[in-house]
Amino acid sequence: MELLPPELRTRDQWLIAKILPGEKPPLKPSDPTATDDGLEFEEALQLLKEPGRDAELRARANPDDPLVLGFMLSTDDSLMMIDWDDVCDPAVGDGSVPEAVQEWVQRLGTYTEVSPSGTGLKQLLEVGDGIPDLLDDYNHKNKLGLDPVGNLDEDPHLEVYTENHYTTVTGDLFAPPTADQRFSSLDQADQTVSDLLEEYLSPSTAGNQKTAPPSTEQNSAQTASSSGITSIGKKSAEQWCGGTNKEEIPGVWVSVEGTPTVDQVWATGCALSDDFRSLWNGEVAGYDTVSEADNALVSRLWYYCDNRELVIKTFEESGLYGIRTRRPDLSDWSKSYPKWDKDSYRRNTLSSTEDNRWPSHDGHYLDPSQTK
Repeated sequence: MELLPPELRTRDQWLIAKILPGEKPPLKPSDPTATDDGLEFEEALQLLKEPGRDAELRARANPDDPLVLGFMLSTDDSLMMIDWDDVCDPAVGDGSVPEAVQEWVQRLGTYTEVSPSGTGLKQLLEVGDGIPDLLDDYNHKNKLGLDPVGNLDEDPHLEVYTENHYTTVTGDLFAPPTADQRFSSLDQADQTVSDLLEEYLSPSTAGNQKTAPPSTEQNSAQTASSSGITSIGKKSAEQWCGGTNKEEIPGVWVSVEGTPTVDQVWATGCALSDDFRSLWNGEVAGYDTVSEADNALVSRLWYYCDNRELVIKTFEESGLYGIRTRRPDLSDWSKSYPKWDKDSYRRNTLSSTEDNRWPSHDGHYLDPSQTK
């Protein structure tokens, strides 16, 4: 623990946790969000060495239970925890961490240690006032789109928090063989954090997502607008994307056995849904971020397409493809980002929407020559 940053040592936000398979329940204090009950660092360190001298720990842990220090994140400080899970094979060591993860660790440049299991990395860093608000736009956890590392069974994934969470602390510094720097100090890298969220985390569907329901599907709008775009029920999904009576739409409808064409998907989606048409044309005014718009269109494409390759090909024909993100409200972060062209962004968008994919379209598509 000698290499822990002093900014952590001086905070009274420490706890003792027990290591169990798949979980690490906090013991003292037992509520990891109760930062007012947090321990001083030296007190926590002493309890870790001699847990038997504390009645609370004796009641909640057996003498041979493995214990670990934990640090509680608070709304009163400016710290962020980045948890890279299942990115390291303990049998190999730090050198097994995927190159993409190592690059992010080096870009962030902040305190980085190996988790108690040896399979993950934990990073702690200072963040500016705007980062917690920015994080609210995203889900806090997502897969990295990488294959399992070494002999690990789970896919690598990422978790990011600034409050209502605690992280274990081992003091075992990460030392990748390809890096010259030591990750032993708390640094601030707001732009890199913003890039990281944009790269790997999916937009939150429980927040302020705004989607304009198609004018021909008003009956389903109330149901869909109160739910995440990728989590609405089967009936609502069918109404949202394909519930319109096709007989009311002029044109020739054909039954497609197998894979439709890009033009058939485009024509059908635009005919059945004003929202699909708007997204296809690159109109993102109803969404808080371009990532939300990407997720919304890709979710709809899963409904009309029968495979990932067709989803990709169709999306790349849309006006939404190639749009850059810009945050004018955060002038010092303002930057244009290529989005879909990033392999990790594309994989994560496809995976997160496929996991919540809607029922398939009924196989009847509008002849594209009939769509103006």
